[in-house]
Amino acid sequence: MIEIERRHLLQLAVAGVAGALLARAPRVIAADTVRVTRKEPVIQRFEFDPKRPIAGMPKLTPPEAGVCNTDFALDCGVAYSIDVVSPTAVKVTVDELDLGVLLTLKLYTQKGSPAKLHAHEEGHAAIAQYYYKNAVRYAQEVGKAHIGKSFDGTGRDKKSAQHDGYEKIVQSLVDAYNPHTRFRALAANNRFDDITRHGTLPIAEADAIAMAVASDPEV
Repeated sequence: MIEIERRHLLQLAVAGVAGALLARAPRVIAADTVRVTRKEPVIQRFEFDPKRPIAGMPKLTPPEAGVCNTDFALDCGVAYSIDVVSPTAVKVTVDELDLGVLLTLKLYTQKGSPAKLHAHEEGHAAIAQYYYKNAVRYAQEVGKAHIGKSFDGTGRDKKSAQHDGYEKIVQSLVDAYNPHTRFRALAANNRFDDITRHGTLPIAEADAIAMAVASDPEV
C-alpha cells in the first residue's frame, strides 16, 4: 500500500525562509536567481502491533498489513519586490528563490509479517526514490519559470496582504513541482499495487517496479 503525505501542502504555505522585502527599484536579476539544495532521502522503518498501532501512522484497511508513507517536500525561500496597490492590496514579484528538495519515506509493517510484505513496501519506497532522482532539475525549472512572476496579495492591512502574496508564491511553486515528482510516484505506486495485487502475487519486486515505471520513465 502507498500513502502520499497530503498535509505538507499546508505546512509549506508557512514554511521556508521568510520572504525578503526588497526596495522597489529597478530590479537587477543575478545569474543564479534560483538556487536548489537536495537532501538525501530519509527512510524510516517501523514494525507495529495491530492491536496497538503507532501514533500517527496511516490507518490500514484489512487485510492490509503494511504501508509506505511518502512525502515529497519543497521548502521555499523567496526574495521578492512589492508594489503597494492600496492599504489592503499589494502586488508581489518574485526576484530570487532558494529551494530545497527532500523525500521522506516511512515504512510501516505489521510485526510477524512475511518477508514478501516487507519487500513489497520497500518496492514502494524504491519507486518514490526513482522519481526523486531528478528533483533538483525539476525544482530549478519550476523556480526559473517563477522569476519575475507577480502575485496579488490582499488582507486587512499591508502586512497581511504581503503575507497572502507570499503564500500564493509558495503554493504556486509547490503546485508546479508536484506533477514532476509526487503525482508521478503516486501513479506508479498504484500501478505497482495493481501488478502485484498489493504484494500477494508471486512476482519479483524488481520486475514489478520495472513494469510500473515503464509507462512513465524518468530520464
